[in-house]
Amino acid sequence: MRKLLITAHPNPNGFTHKIANTFFAVSEDCGHEVRIINLYDSDLRQDFLILDAKNKPTNDPHISYMQEQITWAEELIFIYPVWWYDAPAILKNWFDVNLASGFAYKYKDN
Repeated sequence: MRKLLITAHPNPNGFTHKIANTFFAVSEDCGHEVRIINLYDSDLRQDFLILDAKNKPTNDPHISYMQEQITWAEELIFIYPVWWYDAPAILKNWFDVNLASGFAYKYKDN
């Protein structure tokens, strides 16, 4: 099984990343293919969702990469701390930017 781990914590030595690394190792030992995306990795950082005049997302060079990773995966695993009773803003932004109309869902007439 292909698993994609998405982590959202700014401290690479924190508990979130320890859980992710343990899950990664155990999954690989079980024969699964596993990839990790750290949303705080500066090479993959995405700005907040900005729409153009036609309500289409403006160019973000990482959207196609993220969507390729999502498409590759058979299972998505989110590992993050609960802040103020909810997911971190960086993870919510990841949903907004990457799980967009035309990729994650499509509107149909009627």
